[in-house]
Amino acid sequence: MKTHVYDKFLFSCANSILLDIEDFELYLRVFARMQSDGAFAHEFRSPGIIFHIVNSGRGIIEYEGTGIEAGPGTMFIFWTDNKVKHYDFPDSPWDYTWFWLAGKSSLRVLSLAGLTPDKLVYDISNCKGFLQTMQNVTECLENRNFSSFYPMCAAWMLVEALMNELSDKDNLARVTDIAKASRIFIENSPLSAISVDTLAAHFKVNRSTVFRLFKNAFGISPKEYIDKFRFEKACQMLSDKNFTIKEIAASCGFENQCYFSIAFQKRFSMSPSQWRHKK
Repeated sequence: MKTHVYDKFLFSCANSILLDIEDFELYLRVFARMQSDGAFAHEFRSPGIIFHIVNSGRGIIEYEGTGIEAGPGTMFIFWTDNKVKHYDFPDSPWDYTWFWLAGKSSLRVLSLAGLTPDKLVYDISNCKGFLQTMQNVTECLENRNFSSFYPMCAAWMLVEALMNELSDKDNLARVTDIAKASRIFIENSPLSAISVDTLAAHFKVNRSTVFRLFKNAFGISPKEYIDKFRFEKACQMLSDKNFTIKEIAASCGFENQCYFSIAFQKRFSMSPSQWRHKK
């Protein structure tokens, strides 16, 4: 049920004379203020990456069967294709600012800032830098005092402010690409100690985040890349007859010589010894 909902659109690309911003990496598509008289309920599948920052009021955000209470200082993000339901309490109506970030690289930019679909709700009540940036954007748009480049500038300012604030709170900020950093980490760490859990712990994200970013960047999972690198290293060491099969297995991170031999046979259709003699 929707009751007396008011949206004040401070900015929308749909009715603004702008540059051809569809070609830009990141830009602000919509910036608005929303208010209700209470008992406002809405369920939708987000057309893009839409941020909601609660100014006052309380309610519930529901996603995948889980309900999370939201109040002043709560930020929740609707990601593309996420089906999310939210509603406010009758005696505590919503008042929040919302904006829509778009662009060719919007998902990638936000992931580098530590914002991914793995987490939808954040407490930003103490993120004074971001809240001030949002207020600055609001005032600029209300005064209509901006150039055609402002939608791009505003988007980058908002993301940068969030990254700087959240890095101290949830360890979410990333100044490097996690996928590329993970590959470098794999290639420069002892193979006996590397795993997807190791990567997740090192970069302070969960396994699914490491998997998704790595798979998107390189077309294979981090586990597949680790195995590939282990076998490549094993083949290099097999070319040097000073190493025993047992030493190679241990150095390349296999549980034991027997497991290494079975895995090698399965991958190359020959045993490590046969591969060594063939060379």
